[in-house]
Amino acid sequence: ALALAVGAGLGIAGAALQGIFRNPLADPGLIGVSSGGALGALFVILVGVAPLGLATLPVAAFLGAFVLTMVVYGLSRSDGKTEVVTLILTGVALNAIAGGLMGLMNFYADDEQLRNMVFWLMGSLAGA
Repeated sequence: ALALAVGAGLGIAGAALQGIFRNPLADPGLIGVSSGGALGALFVILVGVAPLGLATLPVAAFLGAFVLTMVVYGLSRSDGKTEVVTLILTGVALNAIAGGLMGLMNFYADDEQLRNMVFWLMGSLAGA
């Protein structure tokens, strides 16, 4: 049931982004939402800080996605306007940077952390 709810939420988020950008090819990966969330989650796994208990990982993922999306939006604004093409290109560039940072985190992680990172990135619902 949880997997169905997660899948439905992802579908709604994807449809909303396609509607906002008026582009059927738009997805969360293009503007940095996915990579920002992954970056936040992997950081928490690597550092091992859990001040909020079980909620730490989802909160970190949300904050990472929000921060990277705001950075993309801020960098793509020019003269008080945001062009869709500029927004997408900025998102792709920051997505690549975030991917590099995630690779660096994987490099520094120990075996247990790396296993947790890979399972989280693959969409594990363990412990949910």
